Amino acid sequence: MHRDRPIPILLYHSIADDPDPWIRRFAVTPRAFAAHLDLIAARGATTLTVSAYVDALARGPSALPEAPVLITFDDGFADFRDAALPALLARGMAATL
Repeated sequence: MHRDRPIPILLYHSIADDPDPWIRRFAVTPRAFAAHLDLIAARGATTLTVSAYVDALARGPSALPEAPVLITFDDGFADFRDAALPALLARGMAATL
């Protein structure tokens, strides 16, 4: 199958209600993050880790799910464990940290 549509890659830094000032412009609240995940689910998209995406590409475009989405976190902040991970797990979604 040939893919004509780009695959969304969502990049997050911090999921926090009150992030430190230096990262604030790159942060989203836990509520906003949950809404993003709910939108992904409502659209029937499948989340993949970066590794799973690369593995699928190696097998060919038909190995990708119909509507793939990658969720990545560019930093290893504790709020990933406290806010992002529970939201991802509750929805059975994958992400790359």
